[in-house]
Amino acid sequence: VYMLAILNMILMGDGSSNILNKNSLTDFEGDYGFGKDGDKFPADAFILNPPYSALGNGMNFVEKALGMMDKGYAAIIIQSSSGAGKAKEYNKKILEKHTLLASIKMPVDIFIGKSSVQTNVYVFKVNEKHHQDELVKFIDFSNDGYTRANRKKASNNLKDTNLAKERYEELVNLVRFGKSKLDIFTDKEYYENIIDPTNGADWNQSAPISTNPTMQDFKKTVGDYLAWELSTILTQEKGKIEKPRKLIDPLDKKLQKVQWAEYKLGDLFEINPTKYYRLQNEEIISPNGTVPLISNSSTYNGVMGFSKLKALNKGNSITCSDTTMGADTMFYQLDDFIGYSHIQHLVPKFKPFNKAIASVIISASKVATSKRYDYGNKFNRVEMRKTKILLPTKNGKIDFKFIDSFISKLEQERVADLEKYLLASGLKKP
Repeated sequence: VYMLAILNMILMGDGSSNILNKNSLTDFEGDYGFGKDGDKFPADAFILNPPYSALGNGMNFVEKALGMMDKGYAAIIIQSSSGAGKAKEYNKKILEKHTLLASIKMPVDIFIGKSSVQTNVYVFKVNEKHHQDELVKFIDFSNDGYTRANRKKASNNLKDTNLAKERYEELVNLVRFGKSKLDIFTDKEYYENIIDPTNGADWNQSAPISTNPTMQDFKKTVGDYLAWELSTILTQEKGKIEKPRKLIDPLDKKLQKVQWAEYKLGDLFEINPTKYYRLQNEEIISPNGTVPLISNSSTYNGVMGFSKLKALNKGNSITCSDTTMGADTMFYQLDDFIGYSHIQHLVPKFKPFNKAIASVIISASKVATSKRYDYGNKFNRVEMRKTKILLPTKNGKIDFKFIDSFISKLEQERVADLEKYLLASGLKKP
């Protein structure tokens, strides 16, 4: 790297660069390398991409670099987990001397071909202690306007497909001037809030979102499950769709009258890894199997296939992958099933429990975990247990009666919509 830097300096005709070949942590204190021996190099800005495998995910390099500056600004791109708890002690020491101005969540594919790690850019003002009332700009830059590819023979793997240049210009203006420069970005992508300088793990905030499940959330969960049931029925050529009863009341009006209360998933469920066979998939799955094999898939109710082997986990429960960024792989399992690596089993601690109750809990979990997790901070078993969801409540307890009635009517509505489609498409005779 040193020789490449020297060659680049020569080729660019720049003879004034002070390029040193030293250990920046132990052998360098910010002095000139050449020409002014003993004098401090008057740096007033730096851009850094430290090694993520170093102490504090690389924040030890950041603390060192900031400490060698008298004034100015600094920007680093680093693994997002650095600001979410993996570098707490370094972060607290940094904020004792410097101000965090902005935290920018970058696209997950920004290092495509090299790494899929989630990164953030942190922007600092040097040598000005972070005040507890200082507003930090939190910007979700996941969509930077570029589409990236990893094709070795391609002449261009980076294409501007959505106003990339304008987005980067706006990003700079948002960091400098704040909310008044919002144009392409929305209020969901830009958020200002304070951090606790003594915390060190609250650098990755996002705009607050309502954790109240909406009618659309419930419709999607119920619709997804019914779609899976229907596809299974059609595949096996069994059963038929019954004509639904007439709906009595608009469901959305009923939902608006509901009282909600907060519950922890860990208080509602025993959450442990599923039991599974340590065999190859082809040794488990059988064309004539009847026991579901639940995988990390976010589709088809998580079912990879069916097996003739003995089920290892009890049904009437919920499964969820711990390798994802939220509850998108959370599914209700009616029948006993075979688990898979990284699939968690949520067994209810309460009664009654059924598909209707599971549908509401899954909907609430998806809302509660939306945009809270990323590749560096996954929805694992520990996070599942801590997750708080909102559920219909009456007299201080979960309102199971309302849930059963509500989901029953919602299922009828979904089936009625399906029947209309089947009739209109000619797949079902009048």
